Amino acid sequence: MTSAIEARHWLAEPRNLSSEGIHSDDAARALGFDGGFVPGVSLYAHVVAELLRQGVDWLREGSVAYRFRRPVYDGEKVRFAVDSGSFSITPPDDAADVRASGQFGIADPCPSVPQRDPVTPPRAPFGDPAQIGVPLRIEVTPSPERIAAALTASGDFDWQEGGRTLLPAGLWLNPIDLLRTYYDATVTIHAGGKIWHHAPVYAGETVVKRGEITGFSEQRGNRLVTFLVALETAEGRPVATVEHTSVYALARAQEAAG
Repeated sequence: MTSAIEARHWLAEPRNLSSEGIHSDDAARALGFDGGFVPGVSLYAHVVAELLRQGVDWLREGSVAYRFRRPVYDGEKVRFAVDSGSFSITPPDDAADVRASGQFGIADPCPSVPQRDPVTPPRAPFGDPAQIGVPLRIEVTPSPERIAAALTASGDFDWQEGGRTLLPAGLWLNPIDLLRTYYDATVTIHAGGKIWHHAPVYAGETVVKRGEITGFSEQRGNRLVTFLVALETAEGRPVATVEHTSVYALARAQEAAG
């Protein structure tokens, strides 16, 4: 399937439709950034829109391993590029300044997320080893207002399939809300991971996110949380499996606090 992807690049101005955590101008500026970040899944939605525009059945059998290196700010003009094996996001005039990149795959085998009864753990900051392996679950139903905003912001595609409206990935794919529902995390920054797509999500459907933290680590003084999440419709149709890594404590913030 990836061999059918046509090489193309285009300019876009992604929008930040979130105001939580690092997507808030105030929270981001307090950490020394220029403003709130456009969510990684919103950036990825532009890539998905292009693959769908090309006729690639990406939301049923595509997979992507990705990494986010530097932020894209609300309304900032960036260059998206896709080819048969990868995507990248850079400023229009500086290909070396890679903000995000990823490698495409086809129907790769994905990890299994065990079906276990969810629990409500003690509310606490990330980092306690006892948080690893705790089964969590939430349900998400995007509102018509959020759907309308995301359709406008997510690329050159009409988002229709068989008379139904496809939901852009930025509305349902982000798994961090599963963790933030149960644990304290003022700021989380998407660092990387992998997505395996199984089926699209349509307007009006509820998405169930279930999974668990798989580990904590530290890199260059930044503290990271890694977790594995299965996404399904309320009726049980598998939608995606996501391995996700987020920074939950920046080295610069810890130095300033110390």
